[in-house]
Amino acid sequence: LRTHLQSHEWAVFSFTWARQAEDLLYTYNPDIPPLWTSSYAHFIYKTGIGDLKPFQNLILGRTYSQIGLRTGWQLQAGELLYIRGGRYRAIGFVGNSSIGFGLRLDGLVKILAAYDLVDIDRPGIYSFIVDHLDLQYDYSEYTGDSYATGTNFQSLNLVVR
Repeated sequence: LRTHLQSHEWAVFSFTWARQAEDLLYTYNPDIPPLWTSSYAHFIYKTGIGDLKPFQNLILGRTYSQIGLRTGWQLQAGELLYIRGGRYRAIGFVGNSSIGFGLRLDGLVKILAAYDLVDIDRPGIYSFIVDHLDLQYDYSEYTGDSYATGTNFQSLNLVVR
């Protein structure tokens, strides 16, 4: 959902969902004798897109063999608050899940402008922030049954554009 706020475009609300499938693109064959002493001789590279099946992997979310799936989503409100989640799954791998959020300074200024508390069309600090500067804070943590459950990540970014 987008609108115009004074002379700027403003994303009031959005939802994004994405899935990525990956194949390791090799198979292990212990029946092939190794060349000299290299253990790499047991690996055979696949051609093309390997074992990927776009409809089954990307649309239905199925994983098998050496196919790994990353799925993520983001809910955005007012360009101020971003709530995110995601997970990674693969056969034989304990999947990771994560949840997190982000806050943006330029979104706060746009919300203040929506309530006529600041003017982002007049030259000054508020128009400078919306046009050229952003301060971003992000937080996420692993959740679920993974060994990494509770591990968190934080970042503070100053963006100059």
